[in-house]
Amino acid sequence: MYWQFMNDNVKQDILFLTDADNTLWDTDGVFRHAQLRLLSDVKKQIPGAVNSEEHELAFLRCYDQAIAERHHSGLKYPPDLLVRALTIGLSGATADKAATKVIAKPSSFEMIPEDQIDLIVATYSSNLKCPPKLRDGVLKGLNRLQDLNIKVVVVTESDKDKIEALIKHHSLPGITQVISAQKNVALYKRLKKTAKQGAKTVMVGDQLDRDIHFAHQAGLTTIHFQGGFNPKWNSKIPIFEADYSVSSFDVAVTIALNS
Repeated sequence: MYWQFMNDNVKQDILFLTDADNTLWDTDGVFRHAQLRLLSDVKKQIPGAVNSEEHELAFLRCYDQAIAERHHSGLKYPPDLLVRALTIGLSGATADKAATKVIAKPSSFEMIPEDQIDLIVATYSSNLKCPPKLRDGVLKGLNRLQDLNIKVVVVTESDKDKIEALIKHHSLPGITQVISAQKNVALYKRLKKTAKQGAKTVMVGDQLDRDIHFAHQAGLTTIHFQGGFNPKWNSKIPIFEADYSVSSFDVAVTIALNS
């Protein structure tokens, strides 16, 4: 449900937890730009390779997720595997078949010379370093929380130094702590115990599995702020597990303050 209140009649102490990537800032936008450039660079190396421009991103992410589902590092797999999978995918191989092949024997597919693969990966990695833009309502929401002296903790599975650098880059106010750890029910239960006695603990995030499902199981109030990228394996997580769904971060703050 979508709620919006405009007063700040805080009924109780609140511990406000938030995800970072695709919640505070649009990480997906950076990946989208980098991935489309990667696909364009791959296509330049394969004469006659075509696919609908309208569906380019969906095409690439189909192969991306097929690799992530099979690789032990998940979405953090080596990016050269995506280049190799796309080269055979553009020649007609399905995402599942291409992913299985390149993970099993990555160096055996040489439709593109190795030096070109290295160049494509280097460009891709460089594009991923561009700082993401803030998502809607982030500054407004964090300023409200800071004005009310409400503790804000970032809970992320990303590198802590990277997250702290982006917080500094965007001059985000009021964030008292960054916790980098694997998200699970036990983590959220531990965090809930750090709140003052009787305080409400709220978790805001874009991922239905890592942010909402686990936090819901731990007894937190959950607010889903949908991002631009939703892995297909999240389709099995029911949206109703989120107590609220919002279209901007400041609305999530309003709900936390007034619900």
